Amino acid sequence: MPTLDAFIQALHDRDPGALAAVLADDIQLHSPLLDDPIVGREQVVAVLDLLFEKLDTLEYGAELDGGEVRGVRLSASVNGVSMEGVELVHFDADGRVDEVRVQLRPLSGLIALQNVVAPAIGAPVLQLTPISAT
Repeated sequence: MPTLDAFIQALHDRDPGALAAVLADDIQLHSPLLDDPIVGREQVVAVLDLLFEKLDTLEYGAELDGGEVRGVRLSASVNGVSMEGVELVHFDADGRVDEVRVQLRPLSGLIALQNVVAPAIGAPVLQLTPISAT
């Protein structure tokens, strides 16, 4: 039966095949980069594979046990910008990952990640714009 450890190992190894093996067919990935969840094993694996390609580093740390929902702390960097976050992971009755919710900070890291992912998915590149004092 798949476990949080197997999921984290597949992510750490950046292994799409191992990742697909632990995901439910109807998995939903809630990304801070998109308004709507990414639904379906093939779609989620494709997006995570894209992230594997774009991220400079990806490390997992402490695990959180919330019963039905498990969590894991993460740190990552892209183009020299560091970020940290949490992935909340839910398992279905068969022990496969059927939902992942990703939280990342700081905003500068999220924008840096969006800037490298957006062109690959056909989305506009975003930027932070300071509000000038009036």
